[in-house]
Amino acid sequence: MDLITATQLVASLSQLVNIAVRTVQYLNDIQNASKDQANILQEASNVLSLLISLRTRLQKSSGQEDWFLGIRSIGISGGPLDQLRNALDEINSILSTKDLAHTLKWPLGKNKRKGMLDCIERAKSAISLALHNDTL
Repeated sequence: MDLITATQLVASLSQLVNIAVRTVQYLNDIQNASKDQANILQEASNVLSLLISLRTRLQKSSGQEDWFLGIRSIGISGGPLDQLRNALDEINSILSTKDLAHTLKWPLGKNKRKGMLDCIERAKSAISLALHNDTL
């Protein structure tokens, strides 16, 4: 991975961290959260922690380490980081809606919620592997 790609990945991770922070804030603001809401909050918090760790590691790296091969694969277009960004953007879009109906009823159905959680879990796995120097 060359320095430009590493720099772009750090910038992308910084944007993704901001999106994840916003997601956690929205979910944190829900009072009397259901088990589903608490589960999504927990997963969003976990992935936020991993994203921050990965960004920090990239910022401190020379760009010559072997583990960058794994990092490159999670940062590709349509890869785990893009999928995570899409899932978090969708959650944020739904939760930021000020529509009265959304404040009375949890807006994510069972299938949508499962899909979001699966996406977050896949991204967490990919990031964890990259952080632990495993090959993706």
